[in-house]
Amino acid sequence: MVAAMMRSFSSGLSVGKSASKDLIKFMDCFQPLAEKTDEAQEARKNAFSAADPNGNGLCSLAELETWVLGVLVGKFPKDKKSGKEPGKDLWDAFRPSYIKAFS
Repeated sequence: MVAAMMRSFSSGLSVGKSASKDLIKFMDCFQPLAEKTDEAQEARKNAFSAADPNGNGLCSLAELETWVLGVLVGKFPKDKKSGKEPGKDLWDAFRPSYIKAFS
């Protein structure tokens, strides 16, 4: 019964049944980077390089926001028929959390 109430990710992180569908979508985009595998380590290196476009070894908040937005929009592109932008909507919904984490 507990398993039905929680969503577990392979990195060991679990969220309860009250987690929104948006949170699950957001986490699904970035959870593969949290794995403890050689592939995930390589993915983290590539992600950092993408988030550090000027190559100075540091990521500003603006650079990180641009990268997060790109990942979300890449996974959830704009629907041409409805005009909805689910990737941008996720970015907007969770923006306060990564601003806080950056700070």
